[in-house]
Amino acid sequence: MKIMKLLIGITLSSLGIAMVTNSCLGTYAITTTVQAMSNWGMIPFSIANLLLEIGMIGYATYKGEGLGWTAIANALLGSVLISMFLNILPENHFMFLGMFITPIAWAMMGSVGWGDTGSNILMRALMKNTGKDIALIRTLEELFFLFIGFLGARSSVTIFSVLITFSTPFILKVFYNLIDYKPAEIEHQFILVRRLVRKNTH
Repeated sequence: MKIMKLLIGITLSSLGIAMVTNSCLGTYAITTTVQAMSNWGMIPFSIANLLLEIGMIGYATYKGEGLGWTAIANALLGSVLISMFLNILPENHFMFLGMFITPIAWAMMGSVGWGDTGSNILMRALMKNTGKDIALIRTLEELFFLFIGFLGARSSVTIFSVLITFSTPFILKVFYNLIDYKPAEIEHQFILVRRLVRKNTH
């Protein structure tokens, strides 16, 4: 049941991100960062997305979070699905509605209890280390990614991208409050943390 919930969450998240991108209006800040990395390294979008996921997971783990199956599955499968949806979905302005699908998907993946996605595990780590509100932490995180995207994929950074950057944290906060989902309070089962703990007990 948990595996099915995770797979559905990854699929919906990838679909939502691709829908926003194919709206032709702009895209998520983190997607602009992936596009910037793809441009700089002259590598496929899926590879750039995978590298960014690995970087976020690594930093979050260093800051006290752990490596879970959700992060691994989303980094590998999510990168492929986003590229696939980008290629098969039509381009139209109504697809920005995907930004309301993505929070549902993130909540589904996080509630499994096997860790979280790269951007959300980074958010969890920063929330725990600073004690700050989800809206503030996520806004700063989104602004950072938007800045990187502006440097390397300027054509992808539009007024709509800025709107998404500032609205996503509050959409997350409102939606998570409605379903009483508290990402910073969930006790996850982490692969890496468990192994480190076992090592230290000998």
